[in-house]
Amino acid sequence: EASAHLFEYKVVDVTERSDVTPWILTTAERGADVSWLDDKKGGPGRGWYIMYVRAIDPSGNKDFQYSSETNVYLWYYVPPLPWGLITGYISSFVFLSLVLFFEYRRRKRKAALERYAIRRMRRKFKLHAMSEGGKTDWRDYYLKRDYKENDRRKKKIRHIPEGTIKGKKQKGKKNTKKMNGIEKRNEKGNESMKKDHERKIMRRRKRIERMKNHSMLSKQTKQDEHKGKVNHKDKERLRRKRARQRHRKMKKIK
Repeated sequence: EASAHLFEYKVVDVTERSDVTPWILTTAERGADVSWLDDKKGGPGRGWYIMYVRAIDPSGNKDFQYSSETNVYLWYYVPPLPWGLITGYISSFVFLSLVLFFEYRRRKRKAALERYAIRRMRRKFKLHAMSEGGKTDWRDYYLKRDYKENDRRKKKIRHIPEGTIKGKKQKGKKNTKKMNGIEKRNEKGNESMKKDHERKIMRRRKRIERMKNHSMLSKQTKQDEHKGKVNHKDKERLRRKRARQRHRKMKKIK
């Protein structure tokens, strides 16, 4: 046996009392490979096994005696841990934890921005309500503003007639935007512009009335003075009468 270089081994399942493998030829350098017993590789898995080993001499003679002290080995096989699965589970858990953390952080930041926007809209709405003098819900104003922004962001598809170049304006046509039924943002500014326009009209009317009255009064007084019918007292009385008439007209216009 000391001079032998070839060996044969056989594995027997103690529980099943059957040969797991036939006699397998090997050398002292290669040894006996039992990794195939792993159930993940298709083997029977963990359990009690017996290995029989016999030597073959150069002339081909084989051992026929077996002893538990020399060439019979009894052991309990335990398969190795599935490190690939463990690594995969750990990496997937870490990745999922990072995804959840960043999602939580994003939602938290979004909620903070929404709270800031709501506070800002409340302040804006208070100013808007104070300017109009009415009481309404600030949430309606906030939603109305969102609808305005969403409609403004929508892209309008414009029909381009044949024979025209995209991006160039045709002569004689103006780009007009249709109103989409939403109230204008600068209602306060429009009201002030209307008031200014009305004031200008009122001033113009006053100036015209003043010029008319002055021209009529001057013509009448000149004629009367020329005829010798009007004195200074009558002049003052007539001026006051014209002033009262103008004052009544202004009240009616207002």
